[in-house]
Parts: sequence; C-alpha cells; structure tokens
Amino acid sequence: IMAGIIKVNQYQDFNGNTILTSDGSGNLTTLKTNKPSFFAKTSTDTSISIPSNTATKAEFADVLYDEGNCYDETTHRFTPGVAGKYLITCNVGIGGLDDNEYQATQVFKNGSGFSNFYNGGRVRVIAFSPGATRSVTNTITFIDQANTTDYYEVYVYQSDSASNYQRNQYGSWFGAYRIGS
Repeated sequence: IMAGIIKVNQYQDFNGNTILTSDGSGNLTTLKTNKPSFFAKTSTDTSISIPSNTATKAEFADVLYDEGNCYDETTHRFTPGVAGKYLITCNVGIGGLDDNEYQATQVFKNGSGFSNFYNGGRVRVIAFSPGATRSVTNTITFIDQANTTDYYEVYVYQSDSASNYQRNQYGSWFGAYRIGS
C-alpha cells in the first residue's frame, strides 16, 4: 500500500483567484463564502415608538458584525454590494399590545413591500385576563436574488390604539448573508 501527502497552504482557481488558505496549523480560511453578511439587533436600552396603524421602520443599531460594510446602522438598511442569492432574516418584537390587537412585520426591498409573510398573516394577541398586555414577535426568513444596489429594510405595524415599543428584550434582530451567485 502506498500513501501520498499533498502539502499546500493555498488553493486557487484557473484565473489565480484564491479559493482557500491554511495558516499551517489546520485552520482554513475560505474567501468570498457567505460574504457579504451582517447581523444587527436592537441595543439593550432600545425603546422605539411604533405608532398605531402606521408602517414604521424597525431600528437595529447594535451591529454584531458587518462583513463587507453592507449594513448602514443609521438608515437601518442592508445593501449587498455584491450580486447573488441571499438568505435574509429578521425578528421584530414589540410590547404593550392589548386584547385582540396585532403586530405585522414586513421586509421592504428598494422602498416597496417585498416579503408577503407576516407570520401567518397577522398575529392576534388574546390576553389571558381582561386588560392584560402582551409582547409579540414575528420572524421572517427568505432567500432572494439581489443585485449590487438592491436594499432591504424591515417595517413593523401594530393595531393598538396607543403607540407601542420595539424592544430588545423581545428579540429584535436583522441579518443577511450571501449563499451563492
């Protein structure tokens, strides 16, 4: 039996583009895989007013990572910058809803409503005791083909007669990563 060993620290494609590298200790670095990508959430002390019966942009200012500088924490907008297929996900939580009120979450693409998924339409909150309030979260995850200039934002709507609040304690986050060309 004859065995062979090939030792390299870098693999390239036919055009000389690096596909992966090794640091010599068995740690691989792949390039252009799942990038650009970002993940942001609401900060611990966030309390953003969501007016009644009005689509309001959700805010995610606490950026955990941003590979490729694709998320603007001021406008709360994801712009891929690299064409491809992206997995896009968000979760928005609000508190203070009364009996039979609801929250809806929608992702906008290029300024228009894009995702048609509201977590089963609209989430009805039926409190267990009269006058009690509840917190509701909606999660949306989908795959979309994006060009370099497309942009995505998250909007939330709630039907309570009073303003309610998007809060981190209810798990509000927004993220995306490239899964292919």
